Amino acid sequence: MLPTIEELLKEGERKELVKSIVQLQRIEKYTDPNDLLVQIERWGAWLINGAGWLHFDYSGPEDRAKGEIITTALAVDMMKVYAICKNAVPYVLRGTVPERWTEAGVEDADDIRARIKTKKINMGIGAKTYEEADVEKVEDAKRRARKAIKRTRVPLVNHEREMAKRLKTEPAARLLLARELQGAIRGAPETASAILCPACTRRSVWFFIEPEGKTSASCNHQNSCGWWGSLYDLARAV
Repeated sequence: MLPTIEELLKEGERKELVKSIVQLQRIEKYTDPNDLLVQIERWGAWLINGAGWLHFDYSGPEDRAKGEIITTALAVDMMKVYAICKNAVPYVLRGTVPERWTEAGVEDADDIRARIKTKKINMGIGAKTYEEADVEKVEDAKRRARKAIKRTRVPLVNHEREMAKRLKTEPAARLLLARELQGAIRGAPETASAILCPACTRRSVWFFIEPEGKTSASCNHQNSCGWWGSLYDLARAV
């Protein structure tokens, strides 16, 4: 079973997610929550790749952390993020305060996904939501993860580079590392969790076995610890 937002994000991080969506809505003034959801998804990717929040001039650790929060929430439960977006629209435009940010009445999840898919196609930024992509990827990811890692002759000088590359791109290598670090493997997409954190020494690090959604590893304790890094960094540290 896929971990919930509550399991992967601390209370402070969930509040940061709501705050970020409201901040974006204050700038964009969307009337359609689907537009807001698509844009917050784009910002999650931009932040992870070095953009500063709501600008592109510079970035800091807090911007990367915000990107991790946004992309994690979308990967785990897109409908809860949609609910926040749906509540943020009237909150900003009319001052309507929701009873609960992650609840927005009964919604047809398939209809929401179809509308988001259409908007992405019209915007030219892709045709699939996180959840749709996960459904298509999970079976292929499991098959690849079970295969033995392809043996390649690598000059000794390039060994470290090759190891880092495989841990970033190959599900089989990532799965092997998760098992070596005694992590718990569960969910769809498969997630390795309960791994010893190099910084706070708690078993709070997690990462996806399938690297396409998120290649790095992160500590759950973003407020008190905040560690994140590549799987190669994790392997060397522990």
